Amino acid sequence: MRQTRQAIIALLLLGFSACKKDNEPSQITLTPSVTQASVGESVSITLNAKAKANASNWTFTPASEANLTYALTTSKVNTGTFNAAGVYIISVRARNIAYDSTKQSLTNVWKTGGGSQGRFTKGIDTASVAITVIK
Repeated sequence: MRQTRQAIIALLLLGFSACKKDNEPSQITLTPSVTQASVGESVSITLNAKAKANASNWTFTPASEANLTYALTTSKVNTGTFNAAGVYIISVRARNIAYDSTKQSLTNVWKTGGGSQGRFTKGIDTASVAITVIK
């Protein structure tokens, strides 16, 4: 009985540690080419995703003063250009979707399906980074 209890505890601990690895806060990050840029300068931002993410939805805040190359994409690199000085927050949500570019619209597939690791949990399926833009 005691050996059975120890075996069960060992299995539970093993399962917990495996689950914990899947939910580490470092599964998704953004790496900008620079953290400070000048007005009009292009900055590339790389999505680093350890999770099975094959599509991402990007936003810049404030959006009125920034231009993104992609909003919704399967690319891991995006580029932004800033039209005014200030601090901009670049955010991304990544998902694993069943997508065939020859047969489907990425927008439709994003809206209708796909796995979400953390359901909008920072580090699991969302990340953000700040860029300071000077004149």
